[in-house]
Amino acid sequence: MPAAGGDPPLSESERLLTGWVDGALSADERAAFERLVAADPELAAAAAQHKQLLDLSHSLHQLEPSDLETRRFWTRFYNRTEWRLGWCLLLGGSVLLFGFALEQLLVAELPLLVKIGVCAVLLGGGILTWNNVRLKLRSSRFDRYRGVLY
Repeated sequence: MPAAGGDPPLSESERLLTGWVDGALSADERAAFERLVAADPELAAAAAQHKQLLDLSHSLHQLEPSDLETRRFWTRFYNRTEWRLGWCLLLGGSVLLFGFALEQLLVAELPLLVKIGVCAVLLGGGILTWNNVRLKLRSSRFDRYRGVLY
């Protein structure tokens, strides 16, 4: 009896069919399934249909935008302006908030240990960010796919 709202349990032939399509059967189970297929034309048709569906799903490719479509997107003035405006607002707001937070940190009546800890976290984050940017800039010269168009 199926659970409330669930599927009924698989029969032995359905379990073997699923395992056969997935390639998960042992040699004995595969032989037993092949005997069932030889004796049952409906099961043989279901097995062929499942195998065909599996082959079809393996042949499908996920569609991704082409490089041409990406270049076409960036040639439009609105898209370039939107990108620049977004980055300017994000960076400008971040600088303002960072300045305000730094001023509050220096003015606030916090224990010296907290001030040192916060400054260490901010300085460490800044050093790691700068290090990552510098690494990307230096290694971009050696990128073997630089300038390759699809």
